[in-house]
Amino acid sequence: MRPTYWIAFLSLVLATSCRTASDSAQASTDPNAPVIEVVVLEYAEADEVAAALEDLLADATAGSEQAPKVRADARTNSLLLHARPEALAELKDLIAQLDVEAVGAAPEAN
Repeated sequence: MRPTYWIAFLSLVLATSCRTASDSAQASTDPNAPVIEVVVLEYAEADEVAAALEDLLADATAGSEQAPKVRADARTNSLLLHARPEALAELKDLIAQLDVEAVGAAPEAN
């Protein structure tokens, strides 16, 4: 890579980093700003819970720009939640109700 490209690239990275830090600082002063949280599941499969929540959210928040977002991370069996604090609390309550041991499931061997 030519030195001038490196300088342009580093300038872009630095400008983006500064803007992101500034945006984060502004967002932290707004108590209703969306936040990101990771919820690790113990019993349920992250992909299944995410699909159920996405279906529910699609119906409940159709057309909303601030609709909560749910993504599954299969590797850690976790859910990534991006929502306003009040919606996040509701999502976590729903997740707690879904992340239960299956009725009639055999206990896992250690």
